[in-house]
Amino acid sequence: GGGGDGGGGGAGGSAVSRSAVPVTPISTISLKVGGGGGGGSWGWSTYDGLAGDSTTITFASGVTISAIGGPGGIGGPGSAGGIDTTSRPGQFAGGAGGKGSTCTGVGLSGKRGVSNYFNGWEDTYAGGGGGGSCPNGLTTTAPGVDGGGDGSRGISSVSNSFAIAGLANSGGGGGGGTATGTGSRLWGALGGSGIILIRYAINSTDAFPASLAGDVRQRWLPENFQQLDSARKGWIE
Repeated sequence: GGGGDGGGGGAGGSAVSRSAVPVTPISTISLKVGGGGGGGSWGWSTYDGLAGDSTTITFASGVTISAIGGPGGIGGPGSAGGIDTTSRPGQFAGGAGGKGSTCTGVGLSGKRGVSNYFNGWEDTYAGGGGGGSCPNGLTTTAPGVDGGGDGSRGISSVSNSFAIAGLANSGGGGGGGTATGTGSRLWGALGGSGIILIRYAINSTDAFPASLAGDVRQRWLPENFQQLDSARKGWIE
C-alpha cells in the first residue's frame, strides 16, 4: 500500500513462472490469491504502507510456489516508494513505488512492472504506485503504472484528492497520500490483489507423459518477464 501524508507509492508484487508441472486427475491444488497491502494512515501510529500478501499455489506433494507481495511506501513528505531489493531465485520483483514529494511539490510516478503474453496479447502487471504530494493548490498527478494506483494530489486551492488503489488482480502498488498544504492530509491507498494464471491441456495427447513432466526444465531470464524498463537488470543464480 501507499505511504500516508505525502509518502511514497507502494511497490508491485513479484512474478513467478513455472512450466510443465505434473498433476493427476485426482490431485488437489490449493490456490491463494494474496490481498493488496493496506495504505499508510495519517493521525494514527502507522504512516507507512503495508506489504502485500503472498500469492501461492500448493500441490498435494506439499510443494508450494510463492510470489511475494510488494513492500509498502514510506509515510511522510518526500519519503521513498516501496521497493523490493531481496534476491529470490526464480522470481522477478515488481516495479518500485514513486517517491513522495516535499512541500510544495508533486510525487514521482511508479516504475514499470512485468508483462506476459499468456492470453495471446501483452498484459502488464505489478507496477509501482505513484508518490503522494504536498500541494499548494491544484497539482498534477503522480501516476501509477501497470496496475499501480495514482498518488493523491491537490484538486483546488482548498481540497485534495484521495490516492487511487492498485488495480485488483494486477499486483500493482497503491498510490501515496497527500500531506498538508491545501486541503486535508490523506492516507495512502491499498495495493492491488495478486493473480494466478494457469494453462492446462484438455486433450491427453497434448500433455507431457507423467514420466517425462518431472524432468522438464525451463530457464527464465528477466527478459521473459518484461520488456518495459530497460534500466532494470537481473542475474541467474
